[in-house]
Amino acid sequence: MAPSGKIQHRYTKVGTNKFTAVVSAVGTGGSMSSVSLELEVYSSFSDAEAENLLAGKNVGDSKTYAANVAGYAGLGPQESGDNGEYGYPAQAAPFDSTRTCMFENSFIFTRTANGITYQQTADHVFVPGAYASVLGVAKDQCHGTDVVPTITGVKQVSFVPSTSKAATQGKYNNKAYRGTAIELSNGGMFGVGASAYDIISLTDTQLIVRVMQPNSQYAYHIFTTTKPSENSFANLV
Repeated sequence: MAPSGKIQHRYTKVGTNKFTAVVSAVGTGGSMSSVSLELEVYSSFSDAEAENLLAGKNVGDSKTYAANVAGYAGLGPQESGDNGEYGYPAQAAPFDSTRTCMFENSFIFTRTANGITYQQTADHVFVPGAYASVLGVAKDQCHGTDVVPTITGVKQVSFVPSTSKAATQGKYNNKAYRGTAIELSNGGMFGVGASAYDIISLTDTQLIVRVMQPNSQYAYHIFTTTKPSENSFANLV
């Protein structure tokens, strides 16, 4: 407890949080007494703007995202630089021949009467090295539902407060993170082995997220609502 007798705690579970508080007091002569209290705290976190940008405002609206723009996948350090920036210096080029299954995939967010749902269109994902060791499969290859059965099907999307150091203290392109994280139910994922993602930036046409990998590095992903063709990049050369 702080000297002021007050303490702050950030709840990251949306809904009712139950916990036991133990209060102890020391009297003269060293005698001590304590009491336990069962407490319930309701957290009503929401990010309506993020929901609308991600899927649309009206029931039935949906947006489809793709992962094939320059820098669509990157790898960055666990800690920020001296200026508080969390970047991803290692970036993948679009339409890399080793990641073909990533470009075939699309990610659909839909507004329903009960919230936002998510579904990917392909039945395979690209599994990078960090997650391959966890799954026990060959790294940097495309794998299907025989390896990661939870990738298909409709998932529920939850919006919760971000808790990572980058999201609460860092910045990206000189702007603070949004402070909201996306959680996908039942093992859903954006092509990597995780179901929770910090939103770095979100606009009407672009979603940038950050996810911690098992090796304590951080993966970054850029998704766009416009899916370019490979020829659109070849024509730039």
